[in-house]
Amino acid sequence: MEHFSFIASLAALAVSCLTIWGKLTHPVTDNREHIQELKDRHREETQALEARIQRLETKVQNDWDSFAKQETVNGLLLKSQWAIMSHLLDGNHISQLTECRDEAEKLLFKKGGSV
Repeated sequence: MEHFSFIASLAALAVSCLTIWGKLTHPVTDNREHIQELKDRHREETQALEARIQRLETKVQNDWDSFAKQETVNGLLLKSQWAIMSHLLDGNHISQLTECRDEAEKLLFKKGGSV
């Protein structure tokens, strides 16, 4: 029985030594500051990405607006070409030419040359 208690004592000593060795080689650290730094960095990156998305959405909207203006100008050009061809063929259609001229004038001078 005496041997059993000696072996149990040695086992307890070994476990204690291993526990102390583990704490010395792997100390418990407080990671709250590191976690907060990561959260702050994530928040900053998210805000930067949201700002970039907003800028890109504005640019895309400007592109769509430009496409709409270009469609208007293209329609006016096609209408003008039709009126000129009709006038060249039969000498008439002066009223359509006048109408196209007035539309072009309104479009160009209303927009101030931003077309």
